[in-house]
Formats: sequence, C-alpha cells, structure tokens
Amino acid sequence: MVTTKASGQPAGFSPSTKARNTWKKSGQGIQEKAHEEQEILASRFAQQESSSRRLQWMVVLSCAAALFLLFVSLAVVFHDLSTVEAAFRQAKYHVAHDTLTGLASRHSLMVQLDFAIAQAACTVGQPLSVCICDIDQFKSINDTHGHAAGDEILASFGKLVRGGIRNGDIAGRLGGDEFRIVLPNTGGDRAGPLMERLREHWERLEYHSPDGRLFSVTASFGVVQHTGERSAKALLHTADKALYCAKGEGRNRIYLVA
Repeated sequence: MVTTKASGQPAGFSPSTKARNTWKKSGQGIQEKAHEEQEILASRFAQQESSSRRLQWMVVLSCAAALFLLFVSLAVVFHDLSTVEAAFRQAKYHVAHDTLTGLASRHSLMVQLDFAIAQAACTVGQPLSVCICDIDQFKSINDTHGHAAGDEILASFGKLVRGGIRNGDIAGRLGGDEFRIVLPNTGGDRAGPLMERLREHWERLEYHSPDGRLFSVTASFGVVQHTGERSAKALLHTADKALYCAKGEGRNRIYLVA
C-alpha cells in the first residue's frame, strides 16, 4: 500500500529525485550545446579548408600566369634578337657586296686583293692575275635605252661573272660599269682564256629595248699578271692601261700583259 502525504506526493518521493531529473535535463542541454559547438567548429573548419584550397588554387594560377608571361617575354626577346641578328647580317652583306650586281663592293675587293698579293708574295712560284673590265659604250646604252635598261645590263653582267669565275676567284664592281676580277694562283696563260670565255658568253646575250628591239652588248678586258716586285697600286695601274689598250684596238677583246 502506497501512502501519500497531505501534499499529494507519493510516499517515498524525495527532493533528491527532482534534483536528479534537473541534472539529467541539464546534462542533455550541455550535450546538445556541445554538439552545436562541434557542428559550428566543423563548419568553420570546412570554411577554412575551402578558403585554403582557394588560396592554393590562386597561388597555382598566379604561378602559371607568371610562367606564361615569362615564356611570352622570352619569346619576344628571342624574336627581337633574331630580328636584330638578321638586320646585322643584311647590313654586313650590303657593306661587303654591291647591291645591284651581287659582286664584292669596292672596299671589300681591295681588302681581298691586298690579302691575295700578300699571300702570293709569301709563296714562291704562286702566280696571281688581275683583270679590269668594263662594258663597251655603256653611256650610249643609258642614253639610248634608259637607265633602267642600263641597270638590267649591269645586273646581268654581274650574274655572268659570278657564274663564270672559279671557287677562290674574287670579283667586284668598282663603280659605274667597271669591274675587277682577282685570280689567285693563276698566271697570265690561264687568266687570258678564262676571261675570253666570259667575253664570248657576254657578247652572245641579247636584250630587249623599251621599244621591243633586240640588241647585244660587248665588254673589254685588261689582264695583267702580278710578279713579286709589283705593288697593288702598280698592278692595278698596269691592268687599267691594258683595258685602255683593249678599247683602243676596237673594244670587245682581251688585252693581256704577262
């Protein structure tokens, strides 16, 4: 039999039971709060992890962009260097060559002639020949057919000379219609026939005048063999006199001084 008190509470119920219930509810509240804090911490950790990943990707993208800009800069630098190098090669070529004929320039030819003379002087029995030639009545050609036709003839003569000389021979344009050919290790007995072949090939070529007429052009050659006692100046002077002798004898011929 259960006895009750006047207050209506069951017999045997004490305040300690109520305290336990309160503590139980408090513990549940603490657990729930702890769980909420864990969830908050987990959420913050996830946000931090996400931010960290975004930062990593930003660093990676920044590095990639920097490498890309570096490669682009290097490409521009190398392109500029190659452009400068090409321009330098072109300028060097124009200094050493006559633009119209493709032969050596006057300065380059003189340097190479001095070297050829020095080399011949140092080698006993090594001959050297020099030829000075020009196109016959070139002024008349310019006056009759125009300067464009004159330039075409000069360019054609340069092409003929380039194709007609041997490896080691040196040909250049002195200016106007005058040319010089240096023939190392070649005596007059061989230089004469070499220049005669050029002369024959040249006189067989034909050109069209502006009005459609065909005409041919000839050239005269003065050839001299260098001997050890002659200087470059004396050698060229003798070759020039030989050229005038060829012209004086009627042009379109070889005059050889051996």
